[in-house]
Amino acid sequence: MTAIVVYAHNPFDTADRIIKQVETTYTIAALTPKTELPYIAVLNGAPVLRANDGWQRTLQAGDHLVFVMRPQGGGGGSNPLKVVLSIALSFAAPGIGAALVGEMAAVEAVAGITFGQLAGGLVAMAGNMVLNAMMPSASPKTRQQSFNTPSASPTYNISAQGNSARLLEPIPVQYGRHLSYPDYAAEPFTEYFENDQYLYQLLCIGQGEYDIESIRIEDTDISHFEEITYQVVANNQSVTLFPSNVITSPEVSGQELIKDTYIGGFIANAAGSSANALGIDVVCGKGLFYANDEGGLNTMSLTFKAEARAVDGDGIAIGSWITLGTETISAATATSIRKSYRYTVTAGRYEVRMTRTDVKNTNSRAGHEVEWVGLKAYLQTATTFGDVTLLAMRMRATNNLSAQTSRRINVIATRKLPVWNGTSWSAPVATRNPAWAMADVLKSIYGAKLSNSRIDLAKLLTLAGTYDARADHFDIRFDSHGTIFEALNTIGEAVRTKPYQQGAVWHFWRDEPQTLPVAMFNTRSIVRGSVKMNYLTPTADTADAIEIEYFNNATWSWDTVTCALPDSSIENIAKKRIIGITEHDHAWREGMYQCAANRYRRNAITFNTEMDGFIPTYGDMVAVQHDRPRWGQAGDVLAYDSGTRVVTTSEPLDFSAGGNHYFRFRKFNGSGTDYYLATAGVDAYHAVLDAPLEFTPTVDGAIRTSYSFGPSTKVDKLCLARVVKPRSLESVELNLIVDDAAVYTADTSAVPPPSINWNLPVIFTRPLVSDIRVTLSGTASNPQINVAWQPAPSADYYHVEYSYDSQLTWQRAGEPIANQITFPAQRSNVYVRVRGVGKAVGDWVQIFASNLFLAPPPDVSSLLVSRQSDGTRQFDWALGIAPPPDLAGYQIRYRTGTNVAWGWADLSPAHDGILTASPWETNQLTAGQYTFAIKAIDDSGIESANATFVIADLGNPRLAGVLVSVLPHTQGWPGTKTGCHLEDASLVANSTATWDSITSWNSWTAWNNSPVSPIIYEHSVIDVGGVLPFTPIVDVIAAGTVLVQESHSNDNVTYTSWATAGSLITARYIKTRITVTSSGIASIDLVNIKLSAESISEEINDLSTSTLSGAYRIGVGDIRLPKAKPYSLITQVQVSLQNVGAGWSWELIDKSTTTGPRIKIYNASNALADASIDAFIRGA
Repeated sequence: MTAIVVYAHNPFDTADRIIKQVETTYTIAALTPKTELPYIAVLNGAPVLRANDGWQRTLQAGDHLVFVMRPQGGGGGSNPLKVVLSIALSFAAPGIGAALVGEMAAVEAVAGITFGQLAGGLVAMAGNMVLNAMMPSASPKTRQQSFNTPSASPTYNISAQGNSARLLEPIPVQYGRHLSYPDYAAEPFTEYFENDQYLYQLLCIGQGEYDIESIRIEDTDISHFEEITYQVVANNQSVTLFPSNVITSPEVSGQELIKDTYIGGFIANAAGSSANALGIDVVCGKGLFYANDEGGLNTMSLTFKAEARAVDGDGIAIGSWITLGTETISAATATSIRKSYRYTVTAGRYEVRMTRTDVKNTNSRAGHEVEWVGLKAYLQTATTFGDVTLLAMRMRATNNLSAQTSRRINVIATRKLPVWNGTSWSAPVATRNPAWAMADVLKSIYGAKLSNSRIDLAKLLTLAGTYDARADHFDIRFDSHGTIFEALNTIGEAVRTKPYQQGAVWHFWRDEPQTLPVAMFNTRSIVRGSVKMNYLTPTADTADAIEIEYFNNATWSWDTVTCALPDSSIENIAKKRIIGITEHDHAWREGMYQCAANRYRRNAITFNTEMDGFIPTYGDMVAVQHDRPRWGQAGDVLAYDSGTRVVTTSEPLDFSAGGNHYFRFRKFNGSGTDYYLATAGVDAYHAVLDAPLEFTPTVDGAIRTSYSFGPSTKVDKLCLARVVKPRSLESVELNLIVDDAAVYTADTSAVPPPSINWNLPVIFTRPLVSDIRVTLSGTASNPQINVAWQPAPSADYYHVEYSYDSQLTWQRAGEPIANQITFPAQRSNVYVRVRGVGKAVGDWVQIFASNLFLAPPPDVSSLLVSRQSDGTRQFDWALGIAPPPDLAGYQIRYRTGTNVAWGWADLSPAHDGILTASPWETNQLTAGQYTFAIKAIDDSGIESANATFVIADLGNPRLAGVLVSVLPHTQGWPGTKTGCHLEDASLVANSTATWDSITSWNSWTAWNNSPVSPIIYEHSVIDVGGVLPFTPIVDVIAAGTVLVQESHSNDNVTYTSWATAGSLITARYIKTRITVTSSGIASIDLVNIKLSAESISEEINDLSTSTLSGAYRIGVGDIRLPKAKPYSLITQVQVSLQNVGAGWSWELIDKSTTTGPRIKIYNASNALADASIDAFIRGA
């Protein structure tokens, strides 16, 4: 009595097995395979465990025992015909396969394969949601396909876009039209010229030549920046705009030069480099002046000396100090002075030092200091950079440019490539055709470096025409390392083209309709017992629609288009990213093609044949006939009468199906003919063709002409060759996919007809949530976690739960209908999970968020620096989004000058502590150009990731002692106007002429022939707030003789007579009158009224309002500031709230000079609250 034992070495290749007959005296354990691989035992279709002595069972007569080796993983990609799948699926597939067929698991099917093995293969193949056996997706190897890499792509990763130096990364290769943020080809550097700072940047657009369409900063064309000049440096050309290789020393960063004290030496260039020029930058931050007694500025001078010394690779001096230059700067200005100097030296490596040669004037009335702010080495470089295109830019620092925008240079360009015309290559031309991209990959120096003979150029030329006719473009930037095969597959995937190597020649196959089969196989030429069939049935994971993700060239960001065949339910959507496609219509066409391939190409056939199997190559159409799947009938032609068109066959012909019947004949070269319509002849072995044969059949000899015969839909099956695998010198195994014409019409306007091969049923799936996002919201007293996600198709509502104890317990946040919800936040890690609920409950989708309170606060979106009319500096800013609940405030930093290369650490704080609200006013800074930056700070002291920079040119600060400053011309000239009217923001004299005084048109020589003179402007009353001594100072710009007068009062009732303004008066109210007399047309263009008095001010620091008492504490958050000085008038009160959250504010109630100004403090809930404050009071 015997049993059958099968050793299946590969669960994905059922032919890789050994079958033995054994006596029933053996136990399962005694028959285990001798291998180190893991394996399982399946007895009569059911797995048997080792536990509980399961393997000690003795075999019975008729038992079928199978040992199945389990795979070890590896590989990747999504090709269902490969042998690599997930271990979990591999383990499940054999058991599921047997369960599908039940009692038929041990019954032999076609070609010796059991139904259980077939079903197992179907499950394994179904592990991929989308099937395209002819054009499988390549394994993600490059950043263009997978962005889980240490260095994100500056092209396709939006958060990483910007100009940068990508060390050890390849020079980008672009094909087609694309936007790029070019990499630095050399280190950027700055210089000063005529007190302006210039930034020099050399950027590499990429390998080869380009047709540049646009150069931009962010989204603005560079033509809008007058301060920028640039040079496009074509391949093998030289940079002429500036020296192309300049190194800036980091050690030099604003050291003040002092007489007879050397700063340095600092090494200027790295070991192994050679500099032929050295540069230094100096700044006189306070200007250069001496303030004289008359209020003017006298000229001052200073001198300094720069020296250099040659050093070796170890930094050891090999020469003496030489003087590069002794420079003198002279000026009479309080504006910063910035100078750059360049000195030619003998090529070598140097260190540089500097000293001041004159004595610094330390008088407080003098600006007489100089700082060494930059050291540069100009290196010897090659004349050209090779076959790359560069962009050289010289940018002058202005309010238009900042440190961030200078790194946001982007270029829209189209690559130029040679084009094959059938006999020769053209000069490079702008092209988006994928064929010439593939040719460049194979021919270029950065590619395979192949000769023309190694490339099927004729096929590429044909494909180029096809791509142009279909408007199939390929636009990409390869900016990471990859292989030739990966690059070719990436290009081919965008245009359904498969590159493959046959021998030493690269060929290209496009998935498109073919006219006739290149080979024909039937039962006459297929090895008996070698046929294997795989029918891939749909499962719950099978997609009925595809969402194609492509890089949209309208927005230069990732976009999607959903593709589905007309009768699809669009409920189970698979996602597929195809890089290189940048247009919606192209993405839709490829998506529809993928949908059709997924639906209609789900039958695979494998068989062995003789040397005829060498005829087809990848993608060739092959006609297959076989009896088992009832694909037609086959036989040989015994005779053919060309006159009567009668064919005599070796096998009886079956016309019983009715309708039209057809022949396909196999030619001598192995290819198949087109179909021939036939009618029944005199008997079953004869048929009459409707048209004569176009070839002479072979009816005698060892190999006769064979045929396939049957009804119109069952003559044979047209298949596509996938794998041609030689088994011996005379034996070949062919792996084919059954084709369907519907694949080729899916992307046209016509709806493809239902397939006769396969039609996927509608499958309803559970809602699946994706793209969960967790953010912090709420207020300081009530922080919240906000959860949002992509809406799930077919979801009626959602379950949302969270856990703060590492998933030990879950709390239900709610069951919202919308795709977002909030719940209370805690200062700890949080797990959040969401699932959709439709006809059934979907799977949980979970996300982990580390303590959100530790995340940096958002960047400040805008910073505005302005000067008020009295000279006070005002800073306004905004976050751009709602402030997080843990936001504590803001810090502003500054530095004299406008170096766009400065970062946050290069600037100094402009204030103590943090600012809690915008705006902030100060009068600390002198006139000049400044770089300001701002960051948000949370209650843990964490700063926002990026500072917001702005460059401002500030005028003179507020004048000391000016209580009131009024500019009537900016306020519409309030008050009384006599003899004049408002014209273009000026007061202009009226005319005394009338229609009667001008008797003819000839005497009307001007609009105002008789202007009024004088004209008078009297400004409305100014109330200074109390009776005190002050001096009215009035500046006037007018056409004519000006008289300025004032009249004042203590009660606003009784005024003094008009008198010339300028003398000290004591009053509370004042009126100002300006009289202009002119022989022409009098006008008043500008008036500035300033009331000057002795100013009094004081600061109150770190005042805790809860500690106040008596008259100073009216209630909680309602206080009077405890002033220390006597005031007749208080003009300004400024309060800073310390260590409070976002949303706190304060309100000025009065400016009492008796007890002190009254203020109210409100918390984030708008309730009165005490706080720690700093205050500033100014008055007279």
